[in-house]
Amino acid sequence: MSDNTVELSGAERPLRIAVVGAGPSGCFIAGALRRSLPTARIVVIDRLPCPFGLVRYGVASDHQSTKNITRQFDRIFSREGVEFAGNVSVTTAAVNAEIQSGAGSVTLAELRDRVDAVVFATGLAADRALGVPGEGLPGVIGSGALTRVLNSHPDDADAIALTATLGDRVAIVGLGNVAVDIIRFLAKEAADFEGSDINDAALAAYHRAPVTRIDVFSRSAIELAKCDAQMIRELGQISGLVVSLHGDTATPLEQIEDRVQKSRVEALRELAQLAADAAGPRIELRLHFGAAPQEVLGEERVVGLRVALSAGGTQDYAVDSVVSAIGFGADAHSPDIGGTRADGGSCRVEPGLYRVGWLRRGPQGTIPENRADAVAVAAEIVADLESGAIPRADIAAEAPILPSRARALAVSYEDWLRVDRHECEHAATGRTRSKLPTTVQMLEVARQGATAA
Repeated sequence: MSDNTVELSGAERPLRIAVVGAGPSGCFIAGALRRSLPTARIVVIDRLPCPFGLVRYGVASDHQSTKNITRQFDRIFSREGVEFAGNVSVTTAAVNAEIQSGAGSVTLAELRDRVDAVVFATGLAADRALGVPGEGLPGVIGSGALTRVLNSHPDDADAIALTATLGDRVAIVGLGNVAVDIIRFLAKEAADFEGSDINDAALAAYHRAPVTRIDVFSRSAIELAKCDAQMIRELGQISGLVVSLHGDTATPLEQIEDRVQKSRVEALRELAQLAADAAGPRIELRLHFGAAPQEVLGEERVVGLRVALSAGGTQDYAVDSVVSAIGFGADAHSPDIGGTRADGGSCRVEPGLYRVGWLRRGPQGTIPENRADAVAVAAEIVADLESGAIPRADIAAEAPILPSRARALAVSYEDWLRVDRHECEHAATGRTRSKLPTTVQMLEVARQGATAA
C-alpha cells in the first residue's frame, strides 16, 4: 500500500462517498479521494446533464487553454472509476417525485442514508449586488449572467438578447479577471473568436451594434487592482483598442514592494502607452482607479453612473449599461446544509458532511487554488474516516447510491460523452464545439442509444 492511500480496518463493504457538484472543486476532490481511498465507491452528482461546471460555463470562451483541464477531469471518470450522475438535484427539502424539467432528485437526508460521507462542491454563482441606488434598473447586468449567456448555459438559454441591449457605452464595475474577460468580449472583433466555443447567436447579436466606449471603475488604487498582469497584456493584442488610465494611478514603481502588484502596474501602464493600430481607434477603454460607484442613474433604464473619487467629490458618467463584476455569492441552487459559512474554516459541517471550494472559502481563488483546497479537504475527510468519527451507513455494498426515481433520470458519464461528441462533431467552422444550449437538447442526445436503467 502506498504512503498516500489508506485502508480502513473492519470495513464490511467499500466506503461510499457522494460529491455534489461536478465543477473543478468537485472533480479535484473526487480525484484526491480516489488516490487516498482506491477501493471506495465515489459518485459525483450534478443538477446539469453535463460535468465540469465553471470550466464549461464560467471560463471565457476564448480561453480554451484553461478549458483544457477537462482532459484531466475526464481521466477521473473514464479511467479511475469515479461515477458521474448528472441531471440529479440534491435538495435539502422533502421532494415527492421528480423536480421540474425532467431532472431527478434526491434529498440530502436520503443521500446520507446511502453513503458514508457527502461533500458539497456547488460553488457560489450569483452575481454580488452593487449595493447602490438604481441597481435594479434595466441595463444593470451581472458579469456572471453575461458570461453564462456567452457560454450557452442552459439556465440562460432564453437570455441571448442580453448582448444586443448593451448600448454604445458600457460601464464595468470592478477590475478582476472576470472584468477583463468582459472587456475582451466587448473589445474583440467577431473574427477574433476563431477557435473558441462562444455562443454564436449571442456574439452575432452583440456585433450588430457593438460598444464604442468602455469605462471600468475600480475602487482600489492601480497597484491594488485584482486582475492578473498576463490578462492585461492580452488586451494589448486587440486591434483598434485605445486605452487610458485615470484617477489613482500615480504610485511610483519603486514604492511598490510586492512583485505581483508591480507587474500588474507595469502591464497597465504599458497597455495605456500602446497606440491604436494603423486602422485607427475602433473602441475606447478608460480605466478609472479610486472610483467607487455611488448610484446608477436613470428612471426607466440606465442612463449613467455616479462615482465617488478618491481625490474627493463625485462624477457622473453617461453610460447605456452597467456590468457588475465585483464577485459572487449564493444563488437559488446553493445548498442550505446548516453551519456552512464561506469563511475558509474547517471543511466539516458535521461528521460525514463536508464542503469544498468556494462554498467553503468564499468566491476567491483560481482553478489551481481550488485543486490545493480539494487536497486539504480530502485529507480532513480521510482523517475522520480513519479516526472513526464518521459513522458507517447501514446499507449493503450492492445497494444503489441514488433512489430509483433519481436513478431513472440520471445521466452517466458514458451518456455525457455522447453529448461531448455531438457538440464537437457539429461545431461550426472556426469553433471547437457548438454547445447544446438547453437541458432538453442535451438529454435527447445523451440518451440516444442508451440502454434502459
